[in-house]
Amino acid sequence: MRLQNSLLATLVLVGLLGGIVFTAVVPGEASAGTVYAGFIPLPLNLFAVDASTPAAPVQNASDVAGESGSLAPLSGDDAFALLMADSSLPLLMLSVQNIHAAYYQDERALSELAPALSDLALSTLRDAEACTVSPENESARTDFIAALDEYSAAGRMLTESGLRDPAAVETALDRIAVGTERLHVAMASLSDTADVAPDEFLLQAAPSPIPTPAFPGALGLGERYCYDDSSGDNMLSLIVESTRLAHVFTAADSPEKRFEAGFGQQYLLIALKYTHLGYKGDGSNYRVRLPGARSFTLVHQDSTYQPIDVPAVTSHGQSYLGGQLDRYQGLEGFLFFEVPESINVSDAYLKADLGLGKPIWRLMNLR
Repeated sequence: MRLQNSLLATLVLVGLLGGIVFTAVVPGEASAGTVYAGFIPLPLNLFAVDASTPAAPVQNASDVAGESGSLAPLSGDDAFALLMADSSLPLLMLSVQNIHAAYYQDERALSELAPALSDLALSTLRDAEACTVSPENESARTDFIAALDEYSAAGRMLTESGLRDPAAVETALDRIAVGTERLHVAMASLSDTADVAPDEFLLQAAPSPIPTPAFPGALGLGERYCYDDSSGDNMLSLIVESTRLAHVFTAADSPEKRFEAGFGQQYLLIALKYTHLGYKGDGSNYRVRLPGARSFTLVHQDSTYQPIDVPAVTSHGQSYLGGQLDRYQGLEGFLFFEVPESINVSDAYLKADLGLGKPIWRLMNLR
C-alpha cells in the first residue's frame, strides 16, 4: 500500500469474534480516496482452555513434567503459538496508534509510540527466533519474523525521523502495512496446526490460593494522591499513570547516545504526572520543589530497585528528574528502572517518599 501526501484520513480497528477487521482510507486526488482493508484472523484455538480443568497459570517450558504441582514442558509449536497470541494484538494496536499520531501530526505521541512499537517488535523477534517449531509451522514462523522485522523497522524510522521527513514517515507507514499483511498470513497458516492449551501442560494439582497483596492499601494506576508541601501552603497531586517495557532507548538530542539493557535485563518505564493544585497560604510562596527521582523505589517481592540516571529527554519522551512547579503548573515524565526480564510487573509496586506522605502504587504491565 502506498501512503500519499496527508497519510491516513481514517483508520478504524474493530475487534470481532474470530478476527480483527481494519480499514484505512488514504486521501488521494479523487474525493473518495483509496481504501485499504484487511482481516486478521484470530484462531479460536489460540485462546482455548479445557473447561473441565481448573484454570491455572501457564509456566515456563523448562518446568519438569511429573512433579507434584508442576507442568509438562511446552512443545516448540505451543510456545510459538502462545508468543503470537500474546504479542499480536499489542503490535496491531501500537501500529494503529502510530498511524493516528502521524496523520494528526502529534509529534509528542509519536515520540512515545514509535519507540514502543520498535521495542515490542524487537523483543518479540528475539523470542520468535529462539522458538523451534515443527515443519508444518515453519512458514508461519517465517512470516511472523518477517512481520516483526517490518514493525521494528517502521518504529525505528518513525523514532529517528519524527514528523520532519514526510518521505520517511510514508515509508515507515508502508512498512507497518506490509508487517500487518505478513502477520495476517502467519496467523492464518498457524490456525489449523497449533493447539495452545493441551491438557498435558495444565496444572494437575489444585489451583494455588490467591496470594495476599504485599501492600493491601496500595493505590492503582491512574489513582491520584494529594498532599500539602512542607509549608502547608501548597497542595500537590501525583498520579502514576502507566508503565512500559523497553530494551533500548536513546538520548533525544544525541541519538548516538544509546542505552541498552544488559543480558536478561530490560527497562521498566513508569509515567508520573505532577500537578500544583493551588495555594492556600496568605503570602506569595507559590513555588514548590518536587522530589527527585531517587525519592521513588520499585519493589518486587524481596527485591528493590532505584531509578537509573537518564537524559532529560529520551526517545520515549520527557524523563522525570524532579524540579519546581508554580501554581497550577504540571509536570510529566518517566522514571527508568533496569529490571530482570522475568519480572512480573503486575506484582510490583512503586513507593514514593514525599516527605510528609509515603504513598504506594501497585503497577500493571500496559505495554
